Amino acid sequence: MLNLALQMLGNGIEISLECLMRLKQVVATCLGFTEVQQDFANGDIYMLHSEFEYVPDNFPQNTRMLSILSNLKKVMDTPIYLHKENELTDESRTATETDELLVGGYFVDIILRIFGSSVDLASLNHIMLKIFLELLLIIVYKVNIESDDSFSMQPIN
Repeated sequence: MLNLALQMLGNGIEISLECLMRLKQVVATCLGFTEVQQDFANGDIYMLHSEFEYVPDNFPQNTRMLSILSNLKKVMDTPIYLHKENELTDESRTATETDELLVGGYFVDIILRIFGSSVDLASLNHIMLKIFLELLLIIVYKVNIESDDSFSMQPIN
């Protein structure tokens, strides 16, 4: 189901911010982050996590990660925007008053936290490493990393 949701998101299905953050929570949990939970602060949704755990000899985790990361690559590469609407009524809203962010920008922090974890990248198989490098290139070339919404994952203290 998760792969289908990521494929649909990559193909342009409309999604609300709440559903996108729930999907992000499931993606982070399935990839190997522990204690992933949502936190609401000042009207924004943040993801809290503790640690990324990867076991190179765990075949089910490897296949799950390959499947999720390849579909996540499609989501990160899609030019679809999430329309985050302001508190204004529909009549008084203009195009400049609506914040538009790439849907893939909400998953940037997951990828960067995996790279920043204590996982030895040499222990990854070559296909997974290739997907990680492609994801990094997508982040560099397509995602506005200066946006506050791109880094909504905070460590649990």
